[in-house]
Amino acid sequence: MTLDEVPWTSLFAAGETAWVVGLVVFIVLERRPAASSLAWIFGLVLLPFLGLPLYFLFGPRRLRRRKLRYRDRRVAVTHALASSEERMPTAYATRLAGIGERLQHTHVSTATRVELFYEGDDAYDAILAAIDRARDHVHVEYYIFEADEVGAKLRDALTAAATRGVEVRLLVDAVGSLGAGRSFFEDLTRSGGLVRRFQPPRLGLSRARFLNFRTHRKIVVVDGCVGFTGGVNWAACHSARASGASAWRDTHVELEGPVVASLQRTFVENWVYSEGDSPTTRRYFPELVGGAELVQILRSGPDRDVFPIHAFYFSAIATARERVLLTTPYLVPDEPALAALKSAVLRGVRVEILVPREGDSKIVQAASRSYYEELLDAGCILHEYEGRMLHAKTLVIDSEVATIGTANFDNRSFRLNFEVMAVVYGARHADALAAQFARDVENAQLVGRRKLRELGALQRLAEASARLASPLL
Repeated sequence: MTLDEVPWTSLFAAGETAWVVGLVVFIVLERRPAASSLAWIFGLVLLPFLGLPLYFLFGPRRLRRRKLRYRDRRVAVTHALASSEERMPTAYATRLAGIGERLQHTHVSTATRVELFYEGDDAYDAILAAIDRARDHVHVEYYIFEADEVGAKLRDALTAAATRGVEVRLLVDAVGSLGAGRSFFEDLTRSGGLVRRFQPPRLGLSRARFLNFRTHRKIVVVDGCVGFTGGVNWAACHSARASGASAWRDTHVELEGPVVASLQRTFVENWVYSEGDSPTTRRYFPELVGGAELVQILRSGPDRDVFPIHAFYFSAIATARERVLLTTPYLVPDEPALAALKSAVLRGVRVEILVPREGDSKIVQAASRSYYEELLDAGCILHEYEGRMLHAKTLVIDSEVATIGTANFDNRSFRLNFEVMAVVYGARHADALAAQFARDVENAQLVGRRKLRELGALQRLAEASARLASPLL
């Protein structure tokens, strides 16, 4: 039989088989997590013409090139800052502090002041006041910096600081802050401020939810002695003054003292990677008097093969003795995180999880709800916050640990984004966050098995389907 006599269906089947086998071998050799590899395999098999370009555009091979370039920049910063960070004896730290110390050499430090904010406007007021007091430099890094009335306030404050001779460095994520174009920052740059965009998309791509290697961090450092981080972006949706009663509920933290050096370093790494200068001299890391608060800054990102924030979450939940209070807008745990929550309940720990009733991403919301039944069966207590979007990312362990940061409880924050988190050790702030958790629960509905049984078949199918994509969310 000649080639012309072979049925076209047989040729198609042979080609399809070769395609599938080749893809499987190719992706398996990448040695990524099994769930993620399977998700890519199914996506490429089912969408052969669309899937392959997406894989090379957003997949691990493109990410690996960026990782190598980022590591080069990070090594340079590490050498420059070898003696700049405060190092506290490990006796001051709890058992969990060793995670950051071993995985990224971030030691527990101290703060003279730790102040928590539970609304965007309160955080904005504190940040703007700190910038107005700046005398030497202001460093700012944000995932979302909108060109609206709220974003304009920060831009104008930075412009005023630059005008009076303060060094201003602003780093915004190129995807998250796509709406804030060059013209929006024109007055700031004209006044001497430096503006960089983190990892600009190529090929003219517009805003996309699933682009990798983003900086999801929210950082402000003033004069090396005052720092801010948490969940609040600069956007009208976070401000009751701009959006009224629908403003998002969020949590942010202000730090003063030696621990700010770790927050400063976190900013510097991404700034240097973004082709900025290298602000690594002692001037940016002043000697500060230690305080009574024990605080550790954890940073995590896709440039690493280990993920300190994920490891901390797992270990903190797995070793809790009395309570775990988790607040997150996105609840898409991987298997280790899910196992930690379940095992905590089996040890008699009270595990409560607070999520928004209506999130800002339909697919992530559906994926989150696909975990409800499993968590309820394990004995976890689930609450859905109502009335407005809940965007806070906090964790309370017993009366020992309180975390406030930028990381959601999902794979994207654990492994694909650059994140930062402040860990405060001690009962005072753990109990303060627990009290806020209780206030939030008053505005939430308890999720029960009966409620889940009332879901329609189509909604269950949609949630189960969204869960299949959870390694990529």
